[in-house]
Amino acid sequence: MDILLNIKELSKNKGLTLSDLATQMGISYQAFHSSLSGNPSVGRLQEVATILEVEVADLLRAKPKGICCPHCGGKLQIVKEG
Repeated sequence: MDILLNIKELSKNKGLTLSDLATQMGISYQAFHSSLSGNPSVGRLQEVATILEVEVADLLRAKPKGICCPHCGGKLQIVKEG
């Protein structure tokens, strides 16, 4: 599970970037990224969830297994040609 990918996807749905979220939280992008990588605090997750108007559980929800784009988190489809 990659919390940052979930946050990025949910942010995109709201028309926000991760930098926008960091700005709304009053911290730098680097501090934002660092605080949500690995083992983020419940307080930080709640702050993000409040801005995105979602539940904390939505930030933690595991994505289906498969190959995902590292930039947007979208699932990639592999098509065999020939």
